[in-house]
Amino acid sequence: TCGWDRRATTKYANSKRIGLCDTNADPAADTVTRRSRTGFLVYLNCAPIYWFSKKQASVESSSFGSEFIAMKQCCEYIRGLR
Repeated sequence: TCGWDRRATTKYANSKRIGLCDTNADPAADTVTRRSRTGFLVYLNCAPIYWFSKKQASVESSSFGSEFIAMKQCCEYIRGLR
């Protein structure tokens, strides 16, 4: 393991590759538009292979909503890798 506490781990079938995704969202980061910022890192065997950071398209009223959108975007990217 790489030593991170928060992670979503995917082990590919019949393989020793381990994919990790660490997501985060900063709720209402922009004080003018109140949009949150999404960010995620994708690791393969403890080596970072992709990072993403962008303002979210919608305004969320809760931190759970902005974290959920961040995880959704990360899952969509990982699904594209498969």
